[in-house]
Amino acid sequence: MITIYERGKDFLSANQAILFANEIEYGMAIHNAKILFDRELDESSYAIRVDDGGGVLLAIRSATYPLVLVGNPAGISGLVSAIDANGLVFSEILGTAEITSAFIATYEKSHPVVFKLAMAMDIMVFNGEGRLCANAKPCSAADLETMGRFAMGFNQECFGTEIAPEAALKTAEQLLARAFGYYHEGKLVAIVNVGRETDHYATIRFAYTDPAYRGRGFMQALVTHACRLIQDEGKTPTLNVDVANSISNHVYRKIGFVPCLDAYHYRMEYI
Repeated sequence: MITIYERGKDFLSANQAILFANEIEYGMAIHNAKILFDRELDESSYAIRVDDGGGVLLAIRSATYPLVLVGNPAGISGLVSAIDANGLVFSEILGTAEITSAFIATYEKSHPVVFKLAMAMDIMVFNGEGRLCANAKPCSAADLETMGRFAMGFNQECFGTEIAPEAALKTAEQLLARAFGYYHEGKLVAIVNVGRETDHYATIRFAYTDPAYRGRGFMQALVTHACRLIQDEGKTPTLNVDVANSISNHVYRKIGFVPCLDAYHYRMEYI
């Protein structure tokens, strides 16, 4: 059975028991559902449930995020049929190795496309003890220009894509409410954002240090500071780290993060 929801809140309500039973694995789906909560869904923002083989496959996409795939891969064929029959669009997918492999194999059989790996990630959970840092504090509107410049650097380094200054400034404005910075001699030199929050977890995102200030331990201190703030709210910090970034992997493990799940981000290209 295939269910296509009319609003994000309908998807969230109908699948709450599944989504919140494993907030780590389903965190990105929960995040998208919250973005789409009051929206009427359409061909570019949609949420689908496939009941097949005794399990449930969930797929959800908002126009600014990849198509997130979670649950039982047995429902992949039904999902692809639903996407085709309803003219639903996407250009990127995100999920575990098992579920993305199943989707790619099925989709490429009937469509003139190839999927190329954009990033392989470890989802990591913090098992340490956070520590506040005197040089770390919430970012302010006065930091938006610098944050916009950092957003441009982050996209280039992490995804190999360039964004216009106007788009970067908009990203900075969206991050500001939960953005924290490390200030060296009064200058903002590193930032993180706390987002994708669920009942028990909060994700540290957009970690970026000005290249001129790297290698000094500023990001390590800032992340540990953000972890303490999250723990003080009664939640557990998480983060997604690029498997290919050995330096970040080493730093995060050193301060108490441990891998618990893989995630693969693919981009689709037409042949």
